[in-house]
Amino acid sequence: MQSGFVLAAVLGAVLFAGRLGGTDEVARRIYQVALGATLAFVVMAGVIAFIRPPSAPAGLLTGSSSSSSSSSSSFQEQDTSSSKEQDAVKAYLKDLADHGATTRSVRAGVGLLILIGGLAALRRRPTVALGAALGGLLLVLLGGSAATGGGGGGSDIFSSLLGVYAGLLGAAMGASSRGLDIAHFGVLAGGAVALLLFGLIRWDADGAVEAVPETAPGA
Repeated sequence: MQSGFVLAAVLGAVLFAGRLGGTDEVARRIYQVALGATLAFVVMAGVIAFIRPPSAPAGLLTGSSSSSSSSSSSFQEQDTSSSKEQDAVKAYLKDLADHGATTRSVRAGVGLLILIGGLAALRRRPTVALGAALGGLLLVLLGGSAATGGGGGGSDIFSSLLGVYAGLLGAAMGASSRGLDIAHFGVLAGGAVALLLFGLIRWDADGAVEAVPETAPGA
């Protein structure tokens, strides 16, 4: 969804280049979209790198083999072992749901901060600030959209089930290492810093664009 939004915005800017004010204005619009998308990706990558999902219990993937190899044990021991495994799986699913709610809250909260900061700086740094505000808006819309469906079922139950399935699939197939996730975050963060510096030097080096009109003496 993010890539589709960015592609539509870039194509619209290119197609309506004449109405936007020429190639420099198109470049500025493309830059703002790229900056907003990059900031959103930086926050998402940071959440993945530093807020790790819970570890799956050992019995989640080996439950069938352990139950078949315990034919010589008594039925009471089998029931006790099965009950413990079920409790562990339930606890894991709850931790997985809590992890999803936490990551959505962090993305939405950081997005709000970026959005407010971008809007506050619009008069002094209009190009960079508008791109940052766009990134914050993307985080609020995409990062916090599933937070309302959360725990009680209802309209977002499909998203909740999909999140649980994704967590189980990640436990079965294996997730990327934390070092690689941090490296990915570092690459995106470096790109975001480079984009910010480029925008400040290229378009916003003059500071405030609009001057406050002076009042005439005796007015």
